[in-house]
Amino acid sequence: MDQNEENDDQIYEYDYGDEEIDSPLPAINGQKQIKNYDELMRDIVKYIQIQQEKLCLDDDKQIDNCLNLMIYYKWSNDNLLRSGFFDKDQVKIDLQGQGVINEYKIIQQLGECELCLENVNLYQIGCQHYFCLDCYQQYVIISLKNNAVPLMRCLKYRCNFKLPYQLIWLLNHDAKKYYQISLCKSFLQNNIKQACCLGGECDLILTRQESNQIDCQNCFTSMCVICKQYAHQPLNCDLAKKWQLKASNSDEQSNSLIKLKFQTCYNCKEAVERSQGCNHMKCRCGAHFCYICGEIWQGHENFYKCSKQTESEFKQQTEEYFNYFAIYESNQTLILKQIKTNKQIIKMIHEINKQPCNIKIQINNVKQLTELIILQQETVKYASLYEYYFIIDIPEKIETFNNHFKQYQQSIKQFTDLLDTLDQLLENFHIGIKQQDDLVEKLCNICKFVDQFPNLYSKGLQRRKEFLALISQ
Repeated sequence: MDQNEENDDQIYEYDYGDEEIDSPLPAINGQKQIKNYDELMRDIVKYIQIQQEKLCLDDDKQIDNCLNLMIYYKWSNDNLLRSGFFDKDQVKIDLQGQGVINEYKIIQQLGECELCLENVNLYQIGCQHYFCLDCYQQYVIISLKNNAVPLMRCLKYRCNFKLPYQLIWLLNHDAKKYYQISLCKSFLQNNIKQACCLGGECDLILTRQESNQIDCQNCFTSMCVICKQYAHQPLNCDLAKKWQLKASNSDEQSNSLIKLKFQTCYNCKEAVERSQGCNHMKCRCGAHFCYICGEIWQGHENFYKCSKQTESEFKQQTEEYFNYFAIYESNQTLILKQIKTNKQIIKMIHEINKQPCNIKIQINNVKQLTELIILQQETVKYASLYEYYFIIDIPEKIETFNNHFKQYQQSIKQFTDLLDTLDQLLENFHIGIKQQDDLVEKLCNICKFVDQFPNLYSKGLQRRKEFLALISQ
């Protein structure tokens, strides 16, 4: 199987860039949220049946080929059209060679499996290669656990036949479950209207209404429906990803290189240090670039003076980066600390709710507040980066931005103070309880305190929305 995996990328020879693809389904039952993968899977099956007719693959035996094509072309009819699928025979020939389009036929016979050497029922999918279901099951589960695309090939080395859904359906529950989840994720990854919630064990499929941010009503996690990551407003997806890549390389060693004045190769992204000499740098990957501005060398005329950026500007940008990176790190540390506190609070509530009393603390109200605080702190983190990318070079906007920023930080404090108060109430819960009446009284006080959280949650979301609108003006 390792040999097969070496060629896994070969089937993806078409590069469609980062174009946003609209939802293949105009609307999923008109619902804001789909409960789970099972419901989404039913809609995907309906969608595939519609596509079969469009692709003239309406024979019942062709449903697997239609599914393969949808996965291969990222669930987009536009990608199919651009590839020439409908008017170029060579495209279909190439797809057949890559095992995307096949003459599927499930055949069963008794024999010895060439992988496990067991004498059992064997299955082939139309490619004349027989294997047992146990080997197929292990292969599917291991592949999909490692986030493989649900276009897995036959177990035979160099055979490109993709495993059909009709074979997957013969496998055990775990294999079918992993395949279903992988298929749904493939569908969602190329869908700018829907995303799977990132919150813990929550498996809701969320659908966007107005903005790119979607908020789960089950676990209260907020995320971006475009890039499928946690909410990063006010930064757009590209800048959020750009910063994450930049920050992930800013470990202690990388930072020391920056301080010694290094530049990043535009081609391979490696740090290149200049000990002496001119601004013309040649990276070991073969790329030529300017040490001062970091751009490709072509177009630079002077070896010792960059026409696009001065050394003082380069130094200033480096210092600015360090300042904002320190702020980013500080905010990230604060968020991680808050997440730890939130988990401790939820754990204490679970324990207290086990007390022999009919009064229970509404844990969802508390989850709302904890997730809101994380969202607020993430907003502060990304707002500082928004300043780095958009505000820092516009002096007339800096003061206004900072005023809005400070006011928003102050408004967040009331929520963290409330959670701190709840934390103290929970930690001191068992102190002074001598009889049932004491237990009931303490629980009533905590419940009354927690009952105000839903209203505060709504106000917090509204205040965040206002802040984002103000700094974007």
